[in-house]
Amino acid sequence: MSLLMVRPIDEQEAAEEDLVYTDVLTSVRNRRYYEEKLRSARMKAGVAVIDLDDFRVFNDTCGRHAGDLALGAVATAMRSGIRSTDELVRYGCDKFVVVMPDIPSDDFTRRLHQVSDAVHSTVIPGHEYVSLTACVGGVRIHGETVDEGVGRAVQLLSRAKAKSRYGRDRFRFHRGLPKRKAFGAYYR
Repeated sequence: MSLLMVRPIDEQEAAEEDLVYTDVLTSVRNRRYYEEKLRSARMKAGVAVIDLDDFRVFNDTCGRHAGDLALGAVATAMRSGIRSTDELVRYGCDKFVVVMPDIPSDDFTRRLHQVSDAVHSTVIPGHEYVSLTACVGGVRIHGETVDEGVGRAVQLLSRAKAKSRYGRDRFRFHRGLPKRKAFGAYYR
C-alpha cells in the first residue's frame, strides 16, 4: 500500500505556473500549456481552431509592433465570445485553439460566430482602418483527446479555406455522428 502525500499549492507556486503557461503577447494560454496540460485530456467538448486571415501580410506591411498589438487585441476580443470555463490557447503565430467543455452543439456554433465577429470588429491601436478576419474549423469531441479534436478541426479549417473564394472568413463545423465523416455546414 502506498501513501500519496498531497500539499496545497501556495499562491507563489500558482503564480509561477500561470506565468509559465501564459503567452506574453496575448495573455492567453500558450503552446506549452497545450502540450503539457490540454493535449492528452479526454473530455466531452467543442474544439475549434481559429486562423487569422492574411496575418503575415498585415505583419509585414504594418510592422511587427503592429502585429503584436493586433494579436493582443484579437485575443482580448476572442475571450469576449467564450465562457470563463473555456480554454483559449495561442497555438501558433496566428492560430488559436478554443476548448469549450460540456457545451451544447448550438451554443458552440453560436459562440464561435461571436468569436469570429469579435475578431472582425477588433480595433488595432494605431491601425483603426484595418479589419481582420478569421477562418474557423470546429468539432465536438466525446471522450476523444483534445489533440484528436484539434486534428479534425484543422482538417475542417483547411476545407473552409479551400471553399472560400479568397481563403478567408469561413467556417466549417462537424455535425453529428459518425465522428469521422465530414458533415459540414458552411457559413458566411
